[in-house]
Amino acid sequence: VLINTVVLGLGLLHILNSWTMYGVFLGTPLIVLYQRLDVTEERVQLFFRILPITRVKLLIKKCFNRLGTFGGRSGRWQAKADLPGTLEYLALGAIALYALVYFSWGSFQNISYGSSDQYVHHSWIYGLTQGQIFSGGVYPAAMHCLIYSIHLLFGVELYSLVLFFGGIQSVIFLLASYCLLRELFRWRYAPILTLAAFMLFGAESYAEVGGMFRLQNTLPLEFALTFQMLCVLYLIRYLRYIGKLAGRREYSRFKKGNDLFLFTMSLAALLASHFHPTITAFCLCVTVVAFHIKKGFSKERFLPLAAAVLCGALIA
Repeated sequence: VLINTVVLGLGLLHILNSWTMYGVFLGTPLIVLYQRLDVTEERVQLFFRILPITRVKLLIKKCFNRLGTFGGRSGRWQAKADLPGTLEYLALGAIALYALVYFSWGSFQNISYGSSDQYVHHSWIYGLTQGQIFSGGVYPAAMHCLIYSIHLLFGVELYSLVLFFGGIQSVIFLLASYCLLRELFRWRYAPILTLAAFMLFGAESYAEVGGMFRLQNTLPLEFALTFQMLCVLYLIRYLRYIGKLAGRREYSRFKKGNDLFLFTMSLAALLASHFHPTITAFCLCVTVVAFHIKKGFSKERFLPLAAAVLCGALIA
């Protein structure tokens, strides 16, 4: 959301170039750190002389302490208690690794774009390098702004980013799906089995094959699927856990923890990425509210939710 806002804002003011991007994304954090840390020459010298050595010594000491604890009885009990969670994350990591290879395999075998739309989006991203936003007409540009920023700040070629970023965003989509399914299912391994079935079961129709094929391409619709899942996730969390303590043992009508804020940011990112997943997310959110009608339409809950939707749309 921040990257999309900065890039389009600079483009709207006709000052989008490498210098302004460096100034915002590199200069601003350095200035803030310099002001807050009260940096002096003596402190800089002290940092580079003492802190790395101290950190390494402390890290080695912690490793030996952890190994000693793990070898004892308490370590064995702790390992047994953490075993289900460890197995769950190992399985999730295996699926993510498999997906990363699976969705990038075609790009390594045939070094060319897999969809004609990729050439169009490449040209629009190239327009950003020339300081021109919406070079092909007004269109959700969150993916374009992100790839442009990676290209400019880290020096990765646009062609390589558009060619291979689809596999990366597909893995992120699967992780977001896992988070949503983890909220829905009581059994911790149900989301793992769902993702494994999605990845491994064969597709017999052209529509299914085409849908899986599109995931390996760097396209805005597939980029937006991550925020679609997060949007539904944080709406569920907001409606389920509303009324918890907002902080300092005080209840608040308009501040219900971070879930409503994250819902707002997910909605803004979704609208800024593509239209079609926004429609799907709307249908899913309506389904979620149907199971929480009393909570969703109460005065204490509906007004903050309506304000969050309005803010998300305005930010996008």
